[in-house]
Amino acid sequence: MTARIGIMTFAAVVALGTAASAQSTKTPQTPPNPGAAEAQPSTVKGPGGYTTEPTPQSQTAPATYGGDANSGNDFTASPPLGPQQNLGQRINRTVHYVAGDYIAPPLIYNAFAGPSKGQNYRSYAVRAAFEVPLGQYDAYVGGEGRKYTYPTRTGLVTGIGPGGRGFVPSFTATEYDYDVRAGLKVTGPRIYGAVSYLTRGSNFEPRERGLGYGVEKLADVDHNFSLHGNVFFYPNVNGAYSLGTGSRGVSYREVRYTIGASIQPNHSPVFVDAGFLGDRSNVRTDAPVGFNHQGPYVGLGIYF
Repeated sequence: MTARIGIMTFAAVVALGTAASAQSTKTPQTPPNPGAAEAQPSTVKGPGGYTTEPTPQSQTAPATYGGDANSGNDFTASPPLGPQQNLGQRINRTVHYVAGDYIAPPLIYNAFAGPSKGQNYRSYAVRAAFEVPLGQYDAYVGGEGRKYTYPTRTGLVTGIGPGGRGFVPSFTATEYDYDVRAGLKVTGPRIYGAVSYLTRGSNFEPRERGLGYGVEKLADVDHNFSLHGNVFFYPNVNGAYSLGTGSRGVSYREVRYTIGASIQPNHSPVFVDAGFLGDRSNVRTDAPVGFNHQGPYVGLGIYF
């Protein structure tokens, strides 16, 4: 009996020890992480199918710049634009220049010449242009003058009106014309619609004047190379001859033109100017014949 009680007591002690050992080997449970659920990506269904939303921690807050909320920089993810902040704004950059050219040589057609070649170094042209910014517009003022010196031919010349034809010996003729003009820019680069007031004359005919209009491309003399030119139409260039019995008016329709190029090495203020210029007319009233001047030119200009 005593032996049976001892065996039962021993078995109970062993059972209690085994239970205590099993309890001591269990891993303690980690308390839950409040943000764990939020940190896990979730899958959502949209119109295009299933997609995974990014975790909140993967989204980086946009960078802010400056401290003035009114400037808007505190709410942008891009740095200030710096030099690019003027993109789209109008920047005025005007050109002013004058040029003098030798016409080498011109050919002249008129009642006294058909044709005659101009005398060396005695025919020339000068011109000027000045851009003027006017608010949101660009304007320019300028002008051009030309002089032709040449020998006429000896022969019969048609007179004015009922004057018939008469014999005229050769002489040295001098013709000139000059205009003042102004225009507004219509498109780039530097293409202007303009009006012009022309005066012309000579040592054998009266002074004539007329208003015209046309298009001019100014020289981009702030570049190393540039093309330029103009064409103007004058519907009524007129004047009057003084005759023994009174005066008699004459008038022409005239087209006047220039086409050329400017070369400015190393952004020098002095540039080379070369091209071709001329004019052509048709008789409008009472003049015997029209006139025509044309020739290449070369010279120098200054940009300021």
